[in-house]
Amino acid sequence: MKSINKVITEAKDYKTELFLIIYLFIYISALSIWGIQQPAWGDEEHFFETVKLFGSNFTLDTLRTYKEMSTPLPFILYALWGKLFSYELPMLRVFSLIVAAITYIILYVTSLEIVKCRWHALLFVIFFSLIPYNIGASLFIFTEMLTFLFVILFIYGAMKRVYWLIAVAGAGMLLSRQYTVYMILALIVHELIYTIKNKKFDFYKFVSLGVACMPLAGLIILWNGLCPDSNLRSIYLTDGLSYHPVGATLYIAQVAIYLFPFILVRAKEIFRSSLTFSAIPFGVLWYWFFPVGVSPVVLAGKQYTTNGYFHRTLNVLFPLEIVNIIFAVSFLIGFIVLLNLIVRYLITFKEMIGDLNQFLILSVFFFFLIQPFSYLWWEKYFLPIMPSLMFVLYQLNNNSKKICGELHGAL
Repeated sequence: MKSINKVITEAKDYKTELFLIIYLFIYISALSIWGIQQPAWGDEEHFFETVKLFGSNFTLDTLRTYKEMSTPLPFILYALWGKLFSYELPMLRVFSLIVAAITYIILYVTSLEIVKCRWHALLFVIFFSLIPYNIGASLFIFTEMLTFLFVILFIYGAMKRVYWLIAVAGAGMLLSRQYTVYMILALIVHELIYTIKNKKFDFYKFVSLGVACMPLAGLIILWNGLCPDSNLRSIYLTDGLSYHPVGATLYIAQVAIYLFPFILVRAKEIFRSSLTFSAIPFGVLWYWFFPVGVSPVVLAGKQYTTNGYFHRTLNVLFPLEIVNIIFAVSFLIGFIVLLNLIVRYLITFKEMIGDLNQFLILSVFFFFLIQPFSYLWWEKYFLPIMPSLMFVLYQLNNNSKKICGELHGAL
């Protein structure tokens, strides 16, 4: 009888993992039924051609001149899958579904380590997986899901001080999207602060970060630039490297748009400070000079006139004046949230040294410093920083464990 009771107790402890498996089974099955046979979707068309190019002609010259602006690892991995099975579009999408399932499981494991609540970790996965872009990235041949996977693994490796994982995940995310260098910079600064404060130099962590950067550094030498040496570079990178404040405005607005449930739950902690009201004039001034706008390269293509799904949906539902108001309000909310995080970080700087939250906040800071240098600002490019923001916003309140306990008892 005792052994039976023990089995039942242990089964209850892993009830959320069972829910996760069931949810992912339904999620992957629904995507398969709906879209596995769909024709090429958006950017998938030219990504598909690049995958086949790597599969049929993987040479140094191909690596130097392939016609994409992002780093090659996703195309290489899809090409390897194609060689093993088939280059038919549905079979390549099976690989996307597998990567998505692994990514969401890793997100659950990482979330559980950080928030210490199984149900909340499960909600993190459900929330992140239901973002429209992530639904598409879970099925179609896109580069985003592999980027998410490596970013989350990098956070886990940094948290657990697993050096080989920092090196592998760091290299993986840089070889999936160049701009994820913001995660590398965040961990370097995090470790430098810790070293200066405690006079303890973690040699192996800095070596692992160096190893993570080496493959991308080699590609930059091969390309003689930050992206492949193709005609696309001469088309898109005509103005050199410059910071685009309008792009920063879009990403700040997306803090409020894509993380609205987290902000709503943490509204008391975020908006109770007098800092909230003093920040509004600065936010209004910024938005007055740099309102949300569409990237020139998008407008030049004449295919889109928006920054992504959310922007497009607003344009369909509302007149332009209302759309502008929604973006302005979203920007102000996002601006207040980010300023609140920065001030909290500065106030608790000494206590936060060596803490995971310091690394996560630094990753947010470096994202907004690095990403707007891109020639193209687009809603989905905000998504890799979402795990960092989700974890930081969650931990603004100390009552989270109490809520988790109540939820666990109710279920």
